[in-house]
Amino acid sequence: MTKAVKPLAAALAAILTAGGVMADQGKATVKVEPVPVEGPYPHAMSVAISPPWEQEGQWILRAPETIGSNHGLLFIDHSRPDMPPVTMPTHSLAWKTSRHGILFYDCALANGISFSVRIRPGKRDVEIVSSITNGYVADLTNSGNQYCLIQKGVRGFEDPNAERTFIRVKGRWVALSRTRPGPTSGQKPFFIVTNTADLPPLPKAQIERSWWADEQADIPLIATVSEDGRRLVALGFDNSYKIMTNADIPCIHADPMFPDCPVGRTVGVRGKIYFVEGDLDDVLPLFLRDFPEWRPKLL
Repeated sequence: MTKAVKPLAAALAAILTAGGVMADQGKATVKVEPVPVEGPYPHAMSVAISPPWEQEGQWILRAPETIGSNHGLLFIDHSRPDMPPVTMPTHSLAWKTSRHGILFYDCALANGISFSVRIRPGKRDVEIVSSITNGYVADLTNSGNQYCLIQKGVRGFEDPNAERTFIRVKGRWVALSRTRPGPTSGQKPFFIVTNTADLPPLPKAQIERSWWADEQADIPLIATVSEDGRRLVALGFDNSYKIMTNADIPCIHADPMFPDCPVGRTVGVRGKIYFVEGDLDDVLPLFLRDFPEWRPKLL
């Protein structure tokens, strides 16, 4: 590990092993467990999540589904002829558990780039921390991640028409089903909004089946309300370039973008899944507690 990498690597480790982790684990009411890996790579590195209430079904988090870059698709957890990765892992992938109860895995890619994923359950949330190290011959940019939170089979949270899945736009909650088609809209059931002014390149196959919304989200957060209106699940990251649902599944995304990463450096992203017994406004203070840099967007 180079001198440039060490400070950030230490900072990421500190997030995961801070004094509150062990105490939090003792009180945790959210349960996270790895989904068994099936077959050779590509395979989904997923975890199953049970909320802090009695619930029929579990959320499945694909962690991640893809990692893109200016050099091409670095990682994909499933086979698609139209989306072949430009590199492959050098070893088999498997979840491990730290002594603090954190699920993690590390992946070295054949082109010299490597990444890691850490999943930490809390009392009523789940923290996601991912880092990427650039051991390639050129700088790494436009490295978007897809973290897919699948709600299929979770009773009361399936939302096939995106009528109960919301984003925050100009100070109010807007259901994705009520977003307006933008200039590059395709055909639903994808509903996509952006959190950044510039749209990143996306695979053609995805664009053709997408409903690009004219709205831009205030904050990198998406939430689905239960059918009875008493509970919600929300997914947010410290930054997101694309916020969406694929209502066919259904699933929700607040896909983060790694900061630009020069050769020999490490950068990271951090996200949270929130389980809230309350309404949409109840998730805002939780998000701002964890990501205070977004507070000006809500003032």
